[in-house]
Amino acid sequence: MKPLLPALFFVATLALRLPVLLAHLDTWFVFEVHSGTIAMALADGLDLEWATLPIISHVRGNVVNALLLVPIYAAFGASSLTMKLVPLLWHAATVALLVHLLARHAGRFAAVAAGSFLVLGPPVLQKLSLIGLSSHLESMLPFLLALWPWLHMTSSRRFGAAPAFALGAASGCAAFFHVQALLPCLVLIGLLLLAEAPALFPRGLLALLAGFALGAAPSLAFEGGGLQVIQASLEAGTAGEAAGLAGDVDGPQRAPLAKL
Repeated sequence: MKPLLPALFFVATLALRLPVLLAHLDTWFVFEVHSGTIAMALADGLDLEWATLPIISHVRGNVVNALLLVPIYAAFGASSLTMKLVPLLWHAATVALLVHLLARHAGRFAAVAAGSFLVLGPPVLQKLSLIGLSSHLESMLPFLLALWPWLHMTSSRRFGAAPAFALGAASGCAAFFHVQALLPCLVLIGLLLLAEAPALFPRGLLALLAGFALGAAPSLAFEGGGLQVIQASLEAGTAGEAAGLAGDVDGPQRAPLAKL
């Protein structure tokens, strides 16, 4: 039953979120439209300056969303509905992976309870899960991918190179996707080093660093993709707080057009 449980929650998430999606086809965020525009440009064979594609230097997840949209647009065309399939499928995968990890490490009851709370969440959570922000709820999936090998190592007491590399790679990918997704991964790595540094040294530690470097390497292809992205993230956060106090912060917008 355990292998079927994540699949059941994946399908349940799609089924229960679809009516919400259909009711909010005219609600979108600028990040979504940016990803959709990149996808359409790629499909049309236009030359793009890859280094400047992220809408914000520390939010490179919108480029990932754009790449995921390319085959969806090719199969179903570009529209508000198809644009929102990426956050829908992303969220369903997040719920399924959470259920899988909890069923494996905490028991079936914990998995069903957590999955149900996430699927049957309050309206704001359900609506947020269908907006392609490349952050917020979407940051949960990179974190869960890092939590997977972390739980394997800490529960089995096996600190080999392979799971350490997987933890590093998932954390590096989180850093590439969004700095927000990296923060909980750093907590996992910090706890692991604090408690199990002797068991990791030297092969596990080297594998962890190599995995992180590999996962984060695509960041270097974009402007602000190095260490300066941390400063950019903090500056953006400060500017966002100031704009919020002034009442001038971008939020979800409503569009009457079905086509992008």
